[in-house]
This record gives sequence, C-alpha cells and structure tokens, in this order.
Amino acid sequence: MPVRFRCEHCQQMLSVGSKKAGSTVSCPKCKHPVVVPGQPMQETSATLHDENVSPQPISAAHTTENAGSTSSLAIAQPQAAAFVTERESPFPEFNVYQIDTEFVYVEDEEARAPRAVIDVDTISVPRWILYVQGALLGAMALVGFMLGYIVSGATSVVSDASHTAGPVRVTGEVAYDAGDHLPTPDVGAAVMLVPEGARPEQKVGVASLRPGSERVDATDPAIAAIREIGGDFVRADREGKFRLVVPAPGDYFLLIVSAQRVRSGNERPAPQDLAELGRYVESAPELLANDAYRWVKRRFVEDSTENYVFP
Repeated sequence: MPVRFRCEHCQQMLSVGSKKAGSTVSCPKCKHPVVVPGQPMQETSATLHDENVSPQPISAAHTTENAGSTSSLAIAQPQAAAFVTERESPFPEFNVYQIDTEFVYVEDEEARAPRAVIDVDTISVPRWILYVQGALLGAMALVGFMLGYIVSGATSVVSDASHTAGPVRVTGEVAYDAGDHLPTPDVGAAVMLVPEGARPEQKVGVASLRPGSERVDATDPAIAAIREIGGDFVRADREGKFRLVVPAPGDYFLLIVSAQRVRSGNERPAPQDLAELGRYVESAPELLANDAYRWVKRRFVEDSTENYVFP
C-alpha cells in the first residue's frame, strides 16, 4: 500500500511504497532527505517460518540407523524448511502492495483545482454595480441638462428684461442697383414690421400698405391695426431712409416692398412667404404684386439698423 506524505522542506505531496516506511529518502523535488512515515515491514517468509515451523524431535531409533539414513534425514530437514518457506502466504491480499516502491509526486486537491489568475491592476466588481453606476451617471447628466436649461432660460429672461425699458427702434436705408453699381434710393418703398407671435383680430386690407409716394396716415385702419398688435409701417423717404418703432423687443417679420424694382417674369413669391404674410393681410399676392420684395425674420432686442439694396 503506498504511503502519502508531504515533504517537510518543500511541502510537496509525495507517494512511496509501504516497503519504504521508516526509511530515509531524498525528495525528488528539493533533494532534501525526508523520513517516510510508518514502521518498517518485516519479511513475510521469515515470519511465517518462525510462527508455523517448529523443530521436530528426532527419536533414538533414528540415531541407530545407517549413515545413509542419517544423510537422508539431513537432506529432509532443509526440504521441509524450504516447503514451509515457499508455501502460499496466508495473507495474499497484501502481496500486491509489496511491489509498489516507486517514489513519485502526488498532486494534491488544491493543486488540481483551477486557480484564479489575479491581476493586481484590475478591479473586479459585480455586474449590477456597473448598471447602478450607469443609471446614476445618466440621472446626473439629466439633472445637469435640466439645470443648464433653467439657468440659460433665466439668463435669457434677464437679458431680455434689460432691454424692456423702452421701445425698440429699427432704422435703415432701402436702395436699388440702377446699373452703374451705385445704390440709388428706393423712394416710396413700403417697410413693415409685424411681431411673429401676434395676429390682428381681422386681417388688414392691403391698399394702404402698397409702395408709393403718399405720406403714411396713422389713422388709416390697416396701419392702426398693424400698430395695435405691436408692429409698425412706414415708407422710405427721398433718401431711401426709414424708421420703425415697436413697443418691445422680440421676434419680428420684416417686409420691404420695392417701389422701383419689379421681379422678373418667371420669378414668383415663395409659397412659405405668402403663407406667413397671409396671417396678417387679406391678400398677400395683391400686396406684393410684381414688385421685388424682401421677407425675413429678425430678433430685435435693442435699437438696430437694417439696410438692403435690391439687385
């Protein structure tokens, strides 16, 4: 039966046949001498001989026999001993272990078990912790976005409020290119400013909003309706200059209709322009007619200047 034990020097698990019990051997790993645990085994044949073979007394009759008989007795005694020595052992189940004398390493349970490789530069965390951290980061980003939006809105309100002390004045010049690359004043051009978010109770007529040389009549119902919703209407003077006044800053549509320039035959107003202008007047195509025009959206938060030259 093999004897299993650990080397007292290198702690390597070793295995050796039981016949080596009690003897001193060299560890095949560290080469230090170690003592095999257990008691040394005795020879089975000698034990069986001592226990089972007892000396037989020789009678006197045998002593009187001839020399030949004496020789036969001398020969018979060793044969009996040999018979006892060579007969089958009463414990044959132990015979298989007497030949197991090889001295080998034995891999213990800890060595056979797979060992985890630990990387000191890597931190291992459960998957749910990563999910929680991701959710927290997302929540923080959302909160930061909302705070930024609120702060930005408050700043915008404060900025707009700083310009609400008085009305906003929009001045400028309207001209056209007469062919000599020198801007020529567009006398009588119609200039109108209407707030984006306001609508008149009834759409206004366009007859008094067309370009011309007539002075603007503040009592005209169409012009009064434009000014009532926070807009203004004027015509360019002899130098092509105009001056509009609105009660508050904000987003506005600016319309300039030339008195001197007409659109080419295949040029038509943009459908979006007609739709937006149609929110304020009864007939946008009639207001624009065949004249060149400019319709843009502007934000005015303080006094501004708008100049435009029709090509």
